[in-house]
Amino acid sequence: MKSPTYPSWEESHMYQLRNTVTVHYGKFREYHAAMEQLNEIARQRGWVEAKRFVPVAGVDNQYICEWEYASLADYERETESFYTDTEAMKVFRDAAELVIEGTSMTELLDSAPTIA
Repeated sequence: MKSPTYPSWEESHMYQLRNTVTVHYGKFREYHAAMEQLNEIARQRGWVEAKRFVPVAGVDNQYICEWEYASLADYERETESFYTDTEAMKVFRDAAELVIEGTSMTELLDSAPTIA
């Protein structure tokens, strides 16, 4: 039996942006619609679309979005484009009104390196 081969760290390296929020009760559907709208804008602009998750168990009304980038430069370029896009920022700001203040958390993760 042949042992599996795994891609090198360089081949599988990526950055992952994760944003976690808790949405006000009764506003989840509106928030989800806003995230769908932001993904539509991302498609139109050629940006990375968010993968969207909710916990199976854990914090109620929590909503998690994740984006994957091949490089830190890709992340920085797209973030700059997003922050300067009037349409995207309007949807983003409107969605922020649906979030419980103080619950938003953003992480930027790097692939774990293989150590010698």
